[in-house]
Amino acid sequence: MIFKSEPVDIKGIINKSLAIYYGEAMEHGINLKSILSEDIPVIAADDGKLRQVVSNLMSNAVKYTPKGGTITISADKKGKYVEVCVEDTGPGISKEYHKKIFEKFVQVQNGKERVKKGTGLGLPIVKYIIEHLGGRVWVESEEGKGAKFLFILPI
Repeated sequence: MIFKSEPVDIKGIINKSLAIYYGEAMEHGINLKSILSEDIPVIAADDGKLRQVVSNLMSNAVKYTPKGGTITISADKKGKYVEVCVEDTGPGISKEYHKKIFEKFVQVQNGKERVKKGTGLGLPIVKYIIEHLGGRVWVESEEGKGAKFLFILPI
């Protein structure tokens, strides 16, 4: 993968992603929210690759959030980093899977629920891109309590 370094407006990427997923979320009875700090600077990164990251995280959130649930995407300046969080009210992820889900072809199965449609490559791609842009990605979740996928990138 070839990475560019160009000025990137994270708020613009988030707003575009929300617009893209709005119809699908409404179709599934899912509420979309955003919380974007005013002081998020433009950063040097790869615009197309960051769009892919946000899209992958939003796609997963829509896939796993039940009807009536909420997806919240937020961005904030944290010291020398910009932090982005995609939070859902889905089934959550048990601790044993927190690192595994960033490996290729891994999907979480909760109880007797079948694995959702997908290849198990979205999160490994997210991890690869974020790490190559000098950042870090992780999940905060408990089974039955939704999931938060977070990444930070240097300013």
